Amino acid sequence: HRLFIYYFCPEERTYTDEYEYSYQEWAAKEYITSTPGSSIDQDQIKEFILSLANELDIKKIGYDKWQSNKLATELMDDGAKVESFGQTVGNFNEPLKFLEKLIVDGNLEHDGNPVNSWMFGNCSIYANNSGLRKIIKQNESLKIDGFVAALMAIGVYLNQQNKEVKSVYETG
Repeated sequence: HRLFIYYFCPEERTYTDEYEYSYQEWAAKEYITSTPGSSIDQDQIKEFILSLANELDIKKIGYDKWQSNKLATELMDDGAKVESFGQTVGNFNEPLKFLEKLIVDGNLEHDGNPVNSWMFGNCSIYANNSGLRKIIKQNESLKIDGFVAALMAIGVYLNQQNKEVKSVYETG
């Protein structure tokens, strides 16, 4: 399994702060893409996704309803298949187990982007009373968006796999 995570950051926020990372350096090395201004340019992200869809066979795009409805609607209008993925413990449990198994079994390929390593390192595992797990930030000021997006993509993939498996009642 291959994991590719693409990062976008508002140009005005490409700075170096008290942590050992630099948005400026990452943008210069094309590990992240800067978008003009002080907020993410969703039009630029949409164009990137659509151009990527011309190169890859994208089955479905997962999105969080919070601040992504406009982008998801526009992608649907352009023919993309999208699926809402709520960021709950129940939704993240299976994707987290799946990703852990890929890593432990040595079956995960990735591009070596240092932003991935940084964000994955910012995570802790939270388990609720039922034993369901999800990732959380170790510290509120840290970023984990890439890891969250990866788990959402895996969740959408697993949902699709589950829909393709026929029940014994359907196979007759």
